[in-house]
Amino acid sequence: KINPVLRFKDDDGGDYPDWEEKQLGDISTLTSSKRVYLTDYVDKGIPFYRGKEITELKKGLIPSEILYISEEAYQRFRDDFGVPSTGDILITAVGTLGNVLRVKNESPFYFKDGNLIWFKNISERADFLEILSEVENKEIQKVSIGSTQRALTMVELRKLIFMFPLKPEQKKIANFLTSIDKKIEQVSQQIIQTKQFKKALLQQMFV
Repeated sequence: KINPVLRFKDDDGGDYPDWEEKQLGDISTLTSSKRVYLTDYVDKGIPFYRGKEITELKKGLIPSEILYISEEAYQRFRDDFGVPSTGDILITAVGTLGNVLRVKNESPFYFKDGNLIWFKNISERADFLEILSEVENKEIQKVSIGSTQRALTMVELRKLIFMFPLKPEQKKIANFLTSIDKKIEQVSQQIIQTKQFKKALLQQMFV
């Protein structure tokens, strides 16, 4: 379990209390989506994500092949069962296991049952839980089941125990790491733009 050496201080310069063990099933509701049938697919409508799309979105990519369901189907699922909202978390449960995506806005989408596990009603900070799930990915992988094709289950994920600081320290950790991610993204964009600039120069120099 995580035993952090580097700790943040509270606003008065004092130490925060020790982190506490908490079961994932106690700090969130783990569920999935309702079954979507072929008749619900349409050429254009509400995005319908599988594990592949969640993995691409997590990398900051635009999904290469998006499926859609009808507005009517989405409204039915939303009214009868609920749909993901800001602060919820999705984790890939088959194929590439343990990729975590936090829902950051209210743009409507739905997702494939069995491919993804949905964390909602999260009592801790969702941004911290997203980071913690990435750090603890090996522990998540360990509870997968199956021999030929491994899969994550809600039953086993609910049993997982992670260490959590108080919410004020969670906020400081999440904000600090998010600011680093933003800097990495900015540098990555600068590298891409510089490569494009070099390519354009080469094309003009060696016509």
